[in-house]
Amino acid sequence: MRMKVYIKFWSEIWDNGIEHNKDSEWLHEMKQGIGYLNQNDLKINEEDITKQCKKIPNWKAPGLDGVQGYWIKKITSCHQRIAEQLDEILNGKAELPQWITYGRTVLCLKDPSRGNAVDNFRPISCLPLMWKLMTGVIAESMYIFLEMNDVLPNEQKGCRRKTRGTKNQLLIDKLVLRDCKRRHTNLSMAWIDYRKAYDMVPHSWIVECMSMFKIAANVRTFVESSMENWKTELTSSGESLGNVNIRRGIFQGDSLFPLIFEMCMIPLSLILRKEKVGYEFRGKELKIKHLLFMDDLKLFGKNKEQIDSLVKTVHIVSKDIGMEFGIKKCGMLVMKRGKIVECNGIQLPDEETIKSVKEDGYKYLGILELDKVMEGEMKRKFVKDTGGD
Repeated sequence: MRMKVYIKFWSEIWDNGIEHNKDSEWLHEMKQGIGYLNQNDLKINEEDITKQCKKIPNWKAPGLDGVQGYWIKKITSCHQRIAEQLDEILNGKAELPQWITYGRTVLCLKDPSRGNAVDNFRPISCLPLMWKLMTGVIAESMYIFLEMNDVLPNEQKGCRRKTRGTKNQLLIDKLVLRDCKRRHTNLSMAWIDYRKAYDMVPHSWIVECMSMFKIAANVRTFVESSMENWKTELTSSGESLGNVNIRRGIFQGDSLFPLIFEMCMIPLSLILRKEKVGYEFRGKELKIKHLLFMDDLKLFGKNKEQIDSLVKTVHIVSKDIGMEFGIKKCGMLVMKRGKIVECNGIQLPDEETIKSVKEDGYKYLGILELDKVMEGEMKRKFVKDTGGD
């Protein structure tokens, strides 16, 4: 019975393929505005494989193939042959073996106090080493192409290189809060949480974005065809629970699909940039509208009307691309002259409401905040949780 419950829960998410809204007006306008050239077809060579091998941990838990990184790293005489075979698969000269797209997903307990509730587990996936080698080469080529064409938004720091990731976003966030308090100005904010973001992205949207952003034709064809065979074996406490097809969401466990997820969020940033709202620093030389770290989104406006407009824009785009708000984990806050004011929240078109954040704060990128970073509260909570004095 326990096995059937877990399989049913994850099958309803992963094996429930849907299509994004291909007729949305904003999507047609965006596609017409992208004018750079297509990425050239990718060719995998021995140097690519050797480079990717160096990035793979020696003894990390393997996929269902049972092969760990150490062996492929050390048996360098195989690299040329591996490159040739993977290149043949990429270019359609050889069939993609089904075992390469077969993952092993371990369900890890999130909150011990909630026990074995079906939604109290985080899926951690392990993929076959050959798949990770191949997608690692693709990810490297794709990242360079997107960066050269200035496609990756500065507002998104999820996969950006030469940044400090969450630290960058938190420093910008803290700067906004401090500026508001120091200048006694107005600021409205909203924190948007997506319900199981990585698991909800429609495969049609992945294909749409790869085409829209001019990714190499052989890479697009390979990813699209491989999706038909994505599946994973669910395990918990060393026990196999059964197999689930993945018809929705990204195939987690390698370096390519975080980048693909980030690419799927690029249109949202481009849409938000067009909005004539945002928090303005002194002199109006700098205006900030949003920050993104993968799926963690924070919005900024000058007043309640602006943040309401931004949230509803995000809601429309999210609905069109097949993603859903985790409404209970969303929040908003309005400040006037540097001080918090009461607010009824934001009413969404589907009649759900994003509520105003209470005095205990909102945890953004792991840091508790409200009208400022709540350093004292975080310290007290840490001492309590660790049993300190």
